[in-house]
Amino acid sequence: MKPQNSHTPIPAKIRRNAIELDPTLRPYLAAAIVRFTALHAGIEIEVSQTVSLLDDGIASVDLLVQEFRHCLYREKIYAETLPLRRALVDGVLGR
Repeated sequence: MKPQNSHTPIPAKIRRNAIELDPTLRPYLAAAIVRFTALHAGIEIEVSQTVSLLDDGIASVDLLVQEFRHCLYREKIYAETLPLRRALVDGVLGR
């Protein structure tokens, strides 16, 4: 009986797309990457002047780009509305 090889090869990562970033969104990039990688753990992200998604090529690149942009915009909204939410909570709690 031959021993079975339990080692399965790890699929190579391929560069799928380069997402152009609006300079006004750059302050929210780090938090957006954390949010995106929590949703898509198998995808690596490289950042330079653009954002590149590296994955195994199975997922739809259009969907991944759309979801990354959604995470980025969501972080922008979160950061911009944080002072308003804090003031609202402070007002309700009487601080």
